[in-house]
Amino acid sequence: MKNLILILTIFTTVFFISSCKKSDPEMYTLQGKWTGTYTNAGGGTANYFSMDFQGGGALKIEANSAVTPDLANGSYQLVGDSVQGAFIYTVGIGINYSFSGKFSTSSNIISGTIGIVPNNTGSAVFTVTKQ
Repeated sequence: MKNLILILTIFTTVFFISSCKKSDPEMYTLQGKWTGTYTNAGGGTANYFSMDFQGGGALKIEANSAVTPDLANGSYQLVGDSVQGAFIYTVGIGINYSFSGKFSTSSNIISGTIGIVPNNTGSAVFTVTKQ
């Protein structure tokens, strides 16, 4: 009888511990490098694009070439199941871009749009995958 009670206690404990696990999007971290492509709003060729989400909301962008990319710095924030932010290229005419994308913790993919501030749309669409 003691063995049966012990087995039931262990089973019940394991069941409750495993059933209490939850996926809280607010606890999910985007930190790390995500790579993929972007395509200009008018269509055309897909171009290299990476987003390196860093601590404290800092963002590094690489675009157009994986070997000699155009570099940009920016910031981001999580809003529900979306990531939003802005960036500006370190060389060039200083256009301030903003973006918005949906992400899924189960697929590690972000798909979204890029625009010129204050818009999040109109310039390009992108898809990146966590590395």
